[in-house]
Amino acid sequence: LLGALSARGQDELEQRYQEAIESFSSARMEDACELLQQVEKEKPGYKQTKTYLNAACSQVKRMVQMEESLYNEGVQFLNQSRFDDAKQKFEQVNKIPLKNPKYRSQINRHLKEIDSRLNEDRLFDEGTKLFAEGKHAEARGRFSQVSQGGGPKAANAREYLAKIEEADRRQRAADE
Repeated sequence: LLGALSARGQDELEQRYQEAIESFSSARMEDACELLQQVEKEKPGYKQTKTYLNAACSQVKRMVQMEESLYNEGVQFLNQSRFDDAKQKFEQVNKIPLKNPKYRSQINRHLKEIDSRLNEDRLFDEGTKLFAEGKHAEARGRFSQVSQGGGPKAANAREYLAKIEEADRRQRAADE
């Protein structure tokens, strides 16, 4: 009975070891690291566990450090209003194959903010161009969207809306 239990335990250990090696070969380093740690704890020095363990866990550590570094760079770019650079960094972080990424919810929030700010910039620029061309009705639409969005350019958009109202008032007075 003891021999059967020992053989079964050995089979399970070998199965976990093979699963760990498969995870390692498939670049699922977090899984490989966890499984190899279990194997090493259960039977220290088993086959090439230490070799794979060190490589897998080191890779996981590098990925976590890279996640943090790229996230911090993205935040710096965001704070400097360098939206395209920030977006690129955040998208790089999202591509790091971690099972439980530390910054996923913050990154998704930042990416939404970036998209909103880029859209606001685009609408504001279109509005100023249309205003300069004397296309007040079209400019009003763009500035109204910016104003309602409440972003950093909302106050400037309201100023343009006031200028359009004043220009329209003058035009009506001239027409009468």
